[in-house]
Amino acid sequence: MPVSPAGPCVVPAELAHWDVSAVGPDEVMLAGMFLSNRFGYAPEARARLGIDLANRIWPRVAGAPTNLAPEQFLEAVVLVKSIRG
Repeated sequence: MPVSPAGPCVVPAELAHWDVSAVGPDEVMLAGMFLSNRFGYAPEARARLGIDLANRIWPRVAGAPTNLAPEQFLEAVVLVKSIRG
């Protein structure tokens, strides 16, 4: 479990029931790269890439609500995977 200066990282309660075990390291890397670079994309490209990537990963995440914005979903997946491994 990752540890911050404040102590062990804990999955936020609203994400605790998410099962991200089927999300592979390549998908997490792609999501992280997209999120890191998202402000450098034209708005249309950013929206399209976010939707495409979220649609690729969403079926692999049990328990995730379907009403999240694509970037919000990707941020949550990357966070949960970074904490749980």
